[in-house]
Amino acid sequence: MKKQFILVVGLLFSTTFFFAQEVDITISTSNVDPIIKPGEYTLLNWSVKSRNNMAVSENKIKFFLSEDKQFTKDDLFLGSSLVPELVGGIEGEINYTWVRIPSDVNIGNHTVFFHVDADNEIEEVNETDNVKAEVVKVVANLKSDLIVESTDLPLFAIEGSQLKVGWATKNQGKAVSPPTELTIYLSKVPKITNESIKILDFDSRSVRIGERIIDEAIVTIPSDSEVDGGVIGERYLVFETDSNFMEKESNEYNNVDFKRIKIGSSCDLVSTDVEALARIGYYAPHVKGVLYDVSFEVKNQGRNTTEELGVVSCYLSEDTNLDRDDRLIYLNTNVPVLGNEDVFEVNFSNRWVGQAPDGPDGPSLEENLRELLNYNVIVVVDPENVISESNEDNNMVIKNIELSKETIKGFEKKETTVVFPVPVKDVLNIVVTDNTEITIYSVATGSIVLNKTFTQSGKYEVDVASLKRGSYILDDHKGKKINMIKR
Repeated sequence: MKKQFILVVGLLFSTTFFFAQEVDITISTSNVDPIIKPGEYTLLNWSVKSRNNMAVSENKIKFFLSEDKQFTKDDLFLGSSLVPELVGGIEGEINYTWVRIPSDVNIGNHTVFFHVDADNEIEEVNETDNVKAEVVKVVANLKSDLIVESTDLPLFAIEGSQLKVGWATKNQGKAVSPPTELTIYLSKVPKITNESIKILDFDSRSVRIGERIIDEAIVTIPSDSEVDGGVIGERYLVFETDSNFMEKESNEYNNVDFKRIKIGSSCDLVSTDVEALARIGYYAPHVKGVLYDVSFEVKNQGRNTTEELGVVSCYLSEDTNLDRDDRLIYLNTNVPVLGNEDVFEVNFSNRWVGQAPDGPDGPSLEENLRELLNYNVIVVVDPENVISESNEDNNMVIKNIELSKETIKGFEKKETTVVFPVPVKDVLNIVVTDNTEITIYSVATGSIVLNKTFTQSGKYEVDVASLKRGSYILDDHKGKKINMIKR
């Protein structure tokens, strides 16, 4: 009885092992264009799988064309491809194979056969499921005809900037076009030449008969300095469909369209010569405190003018990151239009409000002075990115507040002229030392609009409400000229 039990278990085990070794490979995916043409290529896609979760070694798949629905070895051989090794239980990936349809094939209905393990390299439990068939129609004298129509294209662009463009591709032929490539060139003339610059290759999908598809993309206009002869001025964006010549069309001479575009030079605003100095001095005729003086220039180092008023702002920050906790200490929303290498000077002074009122010469002034030296001044030009620039990443400068030479104890005079607010509406505050003559000139006319002399140091309020809106220059006749904006 024991021997019979062992024999039965052994037979079951060996039977299971025998069937586990059986291999059966079959085709799981087979696709071909339903319309094919003599003398042209068509794309096949296919995948295979193992039915019994067994690993399968690499083999060949072959493709045949037949005028009927019966697969025989006499059918027309189209090509073959290598089937990669299959891991047990995992279906193979989809593969793509181009095959050429012979030019002498008869017109009409045909069948494309996919035959896996075509050379019988693999011993299978079932050899009858290795072929799949797809019905196709062979047609003659039917070709696609792709044309491109440029649409949604700005008429102006800045050198070195990105540009969003759109276009339409239409198939006005009598056959479906395969996926092709569209190329965009930047050219001095409305056609493609040896001097044209390729700025985009775009993969276009297949286009059905009579279909019009719309695509869009972001292109980068080269910088003027990157191209021999430059790019600034009147130029053309030239669109070419089927630029990789994937499709034989009924008309190969209508694949190009163009659009005229004007490319301008760009501006580039930066802040330069930033200086931030902390000191103990007078913020009123007889009141000492901790102050800081800030000066810098807003400069356009680009080739183009800014074409509109700009903005510059300054913040006090305990670190080098600009965030919502930083204190706004200066804002000018009327930075004048700046041409190439033009500058706009900014000078202002503020009282350090963190100080304690312990007397003009008490130790708290020095302590608060040291506290102020831990701060940074952050200057931001065009903070809202209103002005289009060639470089948007250089608009911020961070400067640590340094100790001024004027911080010695007993300092009694403010050695520089300070005016605020700028821009000014009605009342201009002027802080001067003794015997200072102030003259204000109009930038537009060059004429003097105000002249005053102050014999004592201090802060004075000057009525400027009657001045017209515009740009002015304040001269203290001690070597300092200050740009002003009247609102």
